Amino acid sequence: AFTSARKDWNWTNKTTDFEIARLQWNINSNLSFDNKTYTYFYKNFTVSAEDSTTPCTGIASQTTCGGYSTLTIGSGPGGSQSGAAQTVPGHIPGYTKVNQYRTSGNIAQLTLKTSIGVGKVGFWYEHSTSHRYRYDYDFTQGFNNGSIADGYFNFAGMANVFNYKEAATAKTAATATPASTTYNLLQLNGSPVPAYVAYDEYTSWDQYQGFGEFAFKLLDDKLTITPGIKIQTFTRKINTPLAAQSSRVGISASDSYKPTLPYASINYLIKPNLSIYAQYAKGFLIPALSASLETVIPASLITLGASGTVCSAKSGGKCNFNPTKTTNYQAGLVYAGDRLNLDIDGYYIQTSNSTFVDPSTGIATVSQGSATYQGAEAQLSYVFMKGLTGIINGSLNTAKDDTTHLWLAQAPNYTGLIGAVYNKGPIKLSYLHKFTGRQFADTAQTVRIAPYSNGILAGSYTYRNFSAGVTVYNVFDDQSTTKIGSPTSTTTPLYFFQTGRSYEAQVKVKF
Repeated sequence: AFTSARKDWNWTNKTTDFEIARLQWNINSNLSFDNKTYTYFYKNFTVSAEDSTTPCTGIASQTTCGGYSTLTIGSGPGGSQSGAAQTVPGHIPGYTKVNQYRTSGNIAQLTLKTSIGVGKVGFWYEHSTSHRYRYDYDFTQGFNNGSIADGYFNFAGMANVFNYKEAATAKTAATATPASTTYNLLQLNGSPVPAYVAYDEYTSWDQYQGFGEFAFKLLDDKLTITPGIKIQTFTRKINTPLAAQSSRVGISASDSYKPTLPYASINYLIKPNLSIYAQYAKGFLIPALSASLETVIPASLITLGASGTVCSAKSGGKCNFNPTKTTNYQAGLVYAGDRLNLDIDGYYIQTSNSTFVDPSTGIATVSQGSATYQGAEAQLSYVFMKGLTGIINGSLNTAKDDTTHLWLAQAPNYTGLIGAVYNKGPIKLSYLHKFTGRQFADTAQTVRIAPYSNGILAGSYTYRNFSAGVTVYNVFDDQSTTKIGSPTSTTTPLYFFQTGRSYEAQVKVKF
C-alpha cells in the first residue's frame, strides 16, 4: 500500500483568475480619457512529501507524530516542554504549502494632443493582500486514516497527525547586530509557535502613483524629447499573529516608501528606417519581505545580545529598510529594413542598497553599499525567405561592488540567444537556444558557476478553429548547475540544476 501511495503524496493545485474593465472616452479631437480597473488572483496549494533526511518526529514520550491539537514548546513566557522529540521509524513526513494573493487596482490617464507634442497625466492605485503558510504532517498516518490521497487532502482528518519538526525554543537572528541576538519563537499573544507550523503569514500593500510626461515633437517630428516624472507612495504591512516566514514569530508592522522618480528620453530619426536614442531614469526596488518586515522581531521576544527591534539593518536603534535605488542610462541605435532589423545599445546602472537572495533559503540580504552594472546589448533578425526568420541576440555585462570591486552574485557575464522561426500557412515551427555566461554563487567571488545553455523546439499545426502543438524543452538534456545556495555555510551547499529534457503537448480550440 505504501509503495503505491508514495506517488500520490506530491501534487499541486493552482487557481487563477483575471478580470479587467476599460472605459475609453474621446472628449474632443485633442483630449481623451482612458480608465482601466482590474483584479487578479493566484493560489498555489501544494502537498509534498519530504526527503529521507527529514525525520518524522513526535513528543519524546510518544511513538507517533499525531494525537495533539496543541503543543506548548518554548523557553520563554509561553511555557516549556521537557525532553526532546524522537524520530518515528518508517513514517514519511510531508507538508502542505499555500501561496495566494488577490491584487486589485485602477489606472486613469488623460492624454492631450497639442501642436508641439503630446502630454499625458494619470493616477494609479493598487491594493494587494497575501496569505502564505506551511504546516508539517505525518503522511503515513494521514494515509492510514484516509485523509490524504491523490488530489485529496482533508484538513480535519490531518489535524491530529502533525510532524513536530520545526525549531522548538529560540532562534538566532542572523541579520541582527550583534549576531548573537536570539529571540523566543512566540505568537503575538505570547504563546509558543507550534512545532508543526513553519509559518502562517498575512501581508498586504497599498500604492498610489501619480505620473505625467510630455513628448515634444520637433524638427518635423524627427526629434522627440520626452521628460516625465512619477511620484509614488508605497505602504506594505505584515499582520501575522502566528508566525512570519523568515523569523517564525508573530509580527505586526509596516513600512512606507515615497520615491520621486524622474525620467527622460530623446529620439532622433536620421532616416525613416534608422534612429538613435538615449534614456535616463531613476528607479527603486523595495526590500524583500525576508530582509525587512519578516525580521521585525518584537522587543519582548529578544533574550540576548540586543534590545529593541531586531531587523536586517539598523540605524539609531531603529529598523532601516532602504530600497534598492538605481540611476539608469542607456543609448542605442535602431534600424528597421525590409529583411534586416538591428538594435544595438549600451547601458550603465548605478545602484545602492543592493539585495542578494540565497536560493537555498529564499532569505534576502540588503547591502548598504553601491554597485555598478554596465554592458552592451545587440539584437538582429533577418528574413531569409517568406515565413522564415533567423534571430540572434546577446549581451556582454559586468556587475561589480563599488567597494570590493568583486563580481556580484548570480550576475552572468554574458547572455545570448540564437534561433529561427518559421510561420507559413497552418504550420509554425521554432527553435531557440539560450546561453547564460559565467557567474558566481557568492559575493566573495569564491564559488564559480560555469556557463550553461538550453534549447527549446516547438511546432504546431492549425486547421480551422483547431490547433495542436508539441514543445520540447531542454532538447539536449543539459542538466548543468544554475545556482548554488549557502556556498559559505559550514554545511553542504545546495545545488540547483537545469531540469532535464521534458515534453509538452497542447490542443487549442477557438470559439
